[in-house]
Amino acid sequence: MQIRRISLTLLATAALFTACDKGAETKDTKADEKKADVKADEKKADAKAEDVKADEKKAADEKQAGDTKADDTKVEAADGGEEAAAEGGEEAAAEGGEAEAPSAALEPGKPGPAYFAVRDKGIVMLDAGQFTKVEGGPDKLVREISQGPDGGMYLLGFDGVVKLEGAKAKVVAATRIGGDTGSLEDFAVTKDGKFWAVGYKGISFWDGAAWKTEEKAVLGADVTLIRGVAVDGQDRVWVTSANALHLRDGETWTTVDISKQFKRQAFFDGVATGPEGIAYAIASGTMLKISAPDALETVKVAKQFAMLSDLGFSAAGVGGLKTSIDVVTRIMPDGSKTNYKAKKDFKADRIEDVATDDSGRVWIATDAGVAIVGPAAERVEWMSGSIDELVGQIEVIGVAGAGPELPGEVGPVKHGGLKGKVLRGGAGLAGTDVEICPKPSSFFTKSPCADSPTRRVSTTDADGNFEMKEVPLGAYGLAVKVGNKWQLTYGSEYGADMKEGQVYDIGSISLKEESK
Repeated sequence: MQIRRISLTLLATAALFTACDKGAETKDTKADEKKADVKADEKKADAKAEDVKADEKKAADEKQAGDTKADDTKVEAADGGEEAAAEGGEEAAAEGGEAEAPSAALEPGKPGPAYFAVRDKGIVMLDAGQFTKVEGGPDKLVREISQGPDGGMYLLGFDGVVKLEGAKAKVVAATRIGGDTGSLEDFAVTKDGKFWAVGYKGISFWDGAAWKTEEKAVLGADVTLIRGVAVDGQDRVWVTSANALHLRDGETWTTVDISKQFKRQAFFDGVATGPEGIAYAIASGTMLKISAPDALETVKVAKQFAMLSDLGFSAAGVGGLKTSIDVVTRIMPDGSKTNYKAKKDFKADRIEDVATDDSGRVWIATDAGVAIVGPAAERVEWMSGSIDELVGQIEVIGVAGAGPELPGEVGPVKHGGLKGKVLRGGAGLAGTDVEICPKPSSFFTKSPCADSPTRRVSTTDADGNFEMKEVPLGAYGLAVKVGNKWQLTYGSEYGADMKEGQVYDIGSISLKEESK
């Protein structure tokens, strides 16, 4: 784990951006607010992309400096130094030992664990009411955690596809820096435990021994960005690119005709496999049920101008997705829908990820912690700082089967302190407002953190120092007001290593110079 207690600069850590104070703009119409929400989500996506690029570079540097990985399809024997084939991603037994037996597949509807990807800390499992750190789990760049049709739990991370077997994680389809697959953005598991994945280099298939990648040009000469992949109940592979839906049936790729559903150019997001093995895709505020390439059906899940993202289904077909910047929608296998809204059903300003379980519960990672809503009127919230294992930015949640038993009671929110120093031109900046929250917003009416459920404020002293007390343990972004403008960080960069009752020094924050 990287300790962040160092002098932090603009180029070495989170970029600082300038945002205008919009306090005077109190007469915005609802349409303008909706546009601002859309822009905020787009800005958030851009910021996440910048975080990914920074983390990928850091991971690449770490790998070049040491820790050379084993070949994708081979591992070294523990004592003899001999290489043994690792077909299907299974590691060979160490000399004198026995191969580990595969875990039993979890059947839909049966209780199973929940997994949380906590940035820079790793994977945490909740099972039978207990939280456990997952051995060998990645601590960065986790894209997705989901249950495959083979019953196994898998995640997609920087090292490739990882299988989660209880509190242990094992890479079963490795990717390498500079390898044929490139950085992978989404994946899908087949019934027999193989994998399809997509990334900026194209579409990749893991056959149990190695990745085979087709360049994205196979989808069409104008395809530049691939968004998602799913394998339906008939083993057909569906891929979404920025503006199209593609099908691989057998060995041939075709582009699906969507002209009846979209009169204008569509902008696709993800695709996932839902009830009865049918694929669903989201694009331009519309959800499509894809029974066949010539049988597309529009499914109404939200009001006009919705922003659909983070689509996923449990093993038994309970769906969940974001339908707005602050609304999560659950779709039951019978088509019934329930909306859960931030600040009404759970405390949050921003939604980070959505997962569902077979019992109908919706698991939501937010800027304030974790919320679990449903299946009926039940509401459970774990605010950041209340559970030691989940302190930090929870980026992804995945739940197996009907999910686990929840802990009876979680402790009170634990607090620490944060201090730092604001610099501009190398000198301390005196008398300036500083505020922190998990996700400072670039679109606001009062301040970047004004709407956050977790906000702390301070003012720098004559030397540029600031300190905030009674801060819930967690990870925070920071905003600094210079004149009538705010400069802020995207992502939760600071404070993840806070300790209860202690003041954590985040170091020096260097503001960008004003343009002349």
